Amino acid sequence: MDGLLAWSLVAHLAGMVMWVGGLLAATMAMAQAAREAGSKRETSPSREAELASRMPPAAHAAYTRMTQRLLRALAHPGLILALAAGIALLFQMPQPVLHSAWLQAKLGLAAVLIALDWFITRLAGRMDAAPPSRGAAMRLHALVASVFLAILILVLVQP
Repeated sequence: MDGLLAWSLVAHLAGMVMWVGGLLAATMAMAQAAREAGSKRETSPSREAELASRMPPAAHAAYTRMTQRLLRALAHPGLILALAAGIALLFQMPQPVLHSAWLQAKLGLAAVLIALDWFITRLAGRMDAAPPSRGAAMRLHALVASVFLAILILVLVQP
């Protein structure tokens, strides 16, 4: 393995760890904010706002800042690093690998992860009004983890 390919892989993996770790931490912070507010089940937006108002304003603001900071300082820089290094890797791969089914599926799952990032970021931006329900945050958490696991399986097993 030549030096550029090795460093591209290191950067891509570091970016993925930062990105997925940031998304998982942010969704856990959202779930904890909902738990502190007393939201255990799915609730309507007006009910979520009522529950958020029961949480001390300082605690709600702290969870909101922490969630948004995790995305800005960890997940989004990781996304940029993973994307840039991933593109560099694509330019270094031989033609047959570029057309393999596992790589196409991996790229599709990466697009799903980007969409999840966008959705989680939008939810975090609206946390000032009310945190999402704990159930919704935990489903997003599980979805991010599942997509990442599927990507790992595709890359390592290459079915």
